[in-house]
Amino acid sequence: MIALFLAAFVFSANQGSAVQITFPHEPGITAVEVSWDKKKVPAVRINSTWTTILGVDLDTKPGDYMADVLVKMEDGRIDKREAVVKVVE
Repeated sequence: MIALFLAAFVFSANQGSAVQITFPHEPGITAVEVSWDKKKVPAVRINSTWTTILGVDLDTKPGDYMADVLVKMEDGRIDKREAVVKVVE
């Protein structure tokens, strides 16, 4: 049995920039989607990593922002995980 990584991932971004978010592939994952700033952004699998790009608005205040990561599994189950986007000036 493979243990799932349950800790939150933390990514840093400057105001008005884009940030690349990556998650390791695990057996059984068929899709990954990130909910960020009231938008759902799909991730693509590149080799052993799921990757997406999130835009950080210029007027986003510095701080930590939660992003929900929805991981769809082969058996139809959806795992909800979290990522933190740390916005800096």
